[in-house]
Amino acid sequence: MPVPAILLLENEEPFHGVAAGAEGLARGAVVASAASAGQPDLLTDPAYGGKIVCFTYPHIGTAGVVPDDLQSGRVAARAVVARELGDFAANRLGVAPMTAWLAEHRVPAIVGVDTRSIAQIVARRGHIRAIAGTGVFADAAALAREFSSRPDAWREEPAGVAAPVEWTENAPDAPARTVVVYDFGVKRGFLRRLAGCGCRVRLVPSGYPAEKTLAENLLLRFRVARQPPGRAAGRDRPAGQGPAVGRGRRGRRARRRLRRADDGGRARPLRRAAGVPRGKSAGRDDGAGP
Repeated sequence: MPVPAILLLENEEPFHGVAAGAEGLARGAVVASAASAGQPDLLTDPAYGGKIVCFTYPHIGTAGVVPDDLQSGRVAARAVVARELGDFAANRLGVAPMTAWLAEHRVPAIVGVDTRSIAQIVARRGHIRAIAGTGVFADAAALAREFSSRPDAWREEPAGVAAPVEWTENAPDAPARTVVVYDFGVKRGFLRRLAGCGCRVRLVPSGYPAEKTLAENLLLRFRVARQPPGRAAGRDRPAGQGPAVGRGRRGRRARRRLRRADDGGRARPLRRAAGVPRGKSAGRDDGAGP
């Protein structure tokens, strides 16, 4: 028998649906997402901590939950709202259906509602609070009273580690340097990239004293080399050689101009003088007689 569920937006009509995750009550700001895949990745992103995520794509969760795609060790979102939520894992790497995964993490989920209408309300009003109730908590009158009671229940839980830890996944055997990451809600993908670059990664809480980090003689800053946008790989030229030129007839002409230029390697256009036949330049002596 379907378990009733209600999503109540502040100063809006309630949305009635069916419970698909854990039974309970969740409070938070509503955010809309049009993602058609990667929902577990999004739900474990610490940036969505304390939020009720509404997916506007019609059918989600069919691939299941892949552990390597998760961005943290817990579900950061407080509730999930979807039109249809798959209860099977079609991906061969999936370890559990999304509905069972949400129930394991005690996250309520509501399906069977018009998610695009919710997205339109969010787009019109911007930041909007909401309460999701499933099972015995699916009472619109009781949920409406929750907006004015317990203001501390709307506070977001602090993200990040509680004590300094070492990142062990994909850690190099002989790290070239040590990177200290202040965890305000960092994603696992960033840590994997740092470890893949040969760095020893150390996570510290957001309030960790800087004096302790400096006393441990650890590297605080890191730079990620990024290719400038719009430039193809392997087309950079050393300084002093001028711009890169292509091949073919136009490339040969450009190289001739570069060889004839005398102003620091920059090309100087060659113009034909009046009366000079095509293919010959003004002032050029080709060895022919008068």
